[in-house]
Amino acid sequence: MLNRFAPLWLILGVVTGYAIAGPSVKAQDTAKRVPNAINQGDTVSLLFAHGTIASGEYSMTCTITAVSDSWIRCGRPDTIGGPREQPWYDVSRVVKITKQER
Repeated sequence: MLNRFAPLWLILGVVTGYAIAGPSVKAQDTAKRVPNAINQGDTVSLLFAHGTIASGEYSMTCTITAVSDSWIRCGRPDTIGGPREQPWYDVSRVVKITKQER
């Protein structure tokens, strides 16, 4: 035999369960992005976090040749016999980016 309060209890149970469930889970965006003021062709100084590149703090100056989300590519220096590769650097490992005036 069906209780006349059964539909009311069912609806009340669903509403209570929804209220107790809380907000939905959202992924956090932890990727550090390149600042908007930094563009291709800019000369910047990068200060890396302790132990990410070398044994201590490491800083370098480079001219940016490409920007992709949280990565920057530095152009090769204009030195004879210098390194020819153009490495990509992860901005999440950079503590401080200083743009040098042109």
